[in-house]
Amino acid sequence: MTDVSSDLALLEVLQQGGTPLNHGSMYILLHRRLEETRILTYVWQYVNSYPVTAMKYGINTLAKESYGGKSDIAVAGPNVGSNLGIITQFSGTVGAATAASKLGVPGIAFSGSSGEQTAWSAPLEDYMTIYADLSTTVTQALVSSGKPYLPSNTWLNINYPKVENSSCSSTSDFKFVLSRIYPGVPFITDGDVQTCGNGGRLPTERDVGGTKGCYASISVGVADSKGDAGVAKQTIVRDKLKSILSCLPD
Repeated sequence: MTDVSSDLALLEVLQQGGTPLNHGSMYILLHRRLEETRILTYVWQYVNSYPVTAMKYGINTLAKESYGGKSDIAVAGPNVGSNLGIITQFSGTVGAATAASKLGVPGIAFSGSSGEQTAWSAPLEDYMTIYADLSTTVTQALVSSGKPYLPSNTWLNINYPKVENSSCSSTSDFKFVLSRIYPGVPFITDGDVQTCGNGGRLPTERDVGGTKGCYASISVGVADSKGDAGVAKQTIVRDKLKSILSCLPD
């Protein structure tokens, strides 16, 4: 199920690309009031509500009614605008993903720097297709790794840099880098998973996004606090997504 925040055109591209799961999947469009519109094909489910409310309703009610069981995975986004650091505490997209994880459904929050709120009928722009393709890549890699897709009470925060004509203009330009949400504090913050010769400390999402090139950050978070997960959970995610992960340049 997908929380697209407010960008309907991005949802259309995601649906065309068959993400996140092209079997038994639902796409949820969010508005302000709780008002459900049912579509007979059970591919599209529109819920007018706040992100967390809609996500919970989708998992607790619509999923059971539509395909008689628990959701496999919950995808929130791609949000228009990045969700980095302390902003994650107030983000509706992150709130939806963490709400899913608290209900036992692995949650992923996708956000991108490019774009603006767009009607579903507006012409598609390059960033929409690129962000949708990248989100499909991550979701499919996670699904291909097998269940459980994520450790319990865990979510992923993924942020894409801007799509521009001069750079980052195609899906193949982008690389994924494992990151952390908040900076690590020496002697206070526990170490991170070992990868890319990092000495046990991952770059922050802002570090990744600020590096020249087309680097997308993937952070592993704890749903209850929306903060960084420990090394054990980071290691599991690193191993599950190793086929798509890259390193920042020296």
